[in-house]
Amino acid sequence: MAHGVTILCRYLLAAKNRGHIPHDSQAYIDAIYKGVMFAVKRYYRNEIHLFYSTTSIHESAIEEGYSIWVNYAYYCMLLLIEQVAKEFNCEAKFEKAFVLKDGFGTIVKNVFTIGDRLIRRLKPDGEADLRPDITLMSPFFFGTGIVPDIFKPDEIFINTMKFVEDNLWDPDLGMLQRYLPFIEDPNTHVHAGNGPWVQYTAMLAQYYYFTGNLEKGDTIMDIIDSYSTDGYLCEHLTTPDRFHEFMTLEWLPGSDVNKEFAPDIMIDGITYDLIVEELNHMKNSYDQIKRRIETGAVRYLTFAIPLMWSHAEYAMALLLKTWRQLQDIGVKQHIL
Repeated sequence: MAHGVTILCRYLLAAKNRGHIPHDSQAYIDAIYKGVMFAVKRYYRNEIHLFYSTTSIHESAIEEGYSIWVNYAYYCMLLLIEQVAKEFNCEAKFEKAFVLKDGFGTIVKNVFTIGDRLIRRLKPDGEADLRPDITLMSPFFFGTGIVPDIFKPDEIFINTMKFVEDNLWDPDLGMLQRYLPFIEDPNTHVHAGNGPWVQYTAMLAQYYYFTGNLEKGDTIMDIIDSYSTDGYLCEHLTTPDRFHEFMTLEWLPGSDVNKEFAPDIMIDGITYDLIVEELNHMKNSYDQIKRRIETGAVRYLTFAIPLMWSHAEYAMALLLKTWRQLQDIGVKQHIL
């Protein structure tokens, strides 16, 4: 919900900035209002001043509770709603959103900070989830590109980024893993073998470009380029050994099926024949991968190529690099 409302806000602000306000802008404003009110009604918990997470950022059960990604996404949404309300003279319509926004950023930062770094989630029962996760980049990812940027690389965030890179940088393939593959955890999926994800790695390059470390950003982008296929980028990668381990430890015993189709993360009304159909697709895909490996000379496996998300984050990294270079020579031009 936060992403959808954010997209509508960014569209209206970009249109206004270019002098091409859509004739049906009121319909967009109404949709933004309905979206934020729906989110507040369904997911906002007044008692702890956070939004409840369910299946954010491409995952399911490991997001259950109160995640840093979801709550920074909503904070970004509220900031953009404030800008839209001012630009389109509809502040009164969004008074409730303004009340929610006041102090929300401070609450989110405080709740998700333990010791000298950030944490990725509070579980539904309030227990802190201390495991490494790329969602720890949320303050940067959602705090830039807003005009003005609200992200500041303070000591807490710098410590957090070191924690992310130290733990999630793939030792064999390079690039960032989404999280560590604790497969015994019934809520952790490894997606046909754990490995790095291109889009999250591109976010890391964005961070280094934004903070002025162009050399580190270029190094990361070069690694991404090394895994492109005819200029296309995939979603994630793994190795043949990891794929075989996944098949042995998760697919053949059936634990992956139990994770993928756990009743508490399924949409109501999904019939079993649809599950069987999806399982058949998965088996056919894994059989194809096994045949590819059997041909030999397969150092790594790619999944979901081309993926628009990976290309979008890659493009944003290049934009941030150009923005930083302009900043360094005194051209004060915002990336937007």
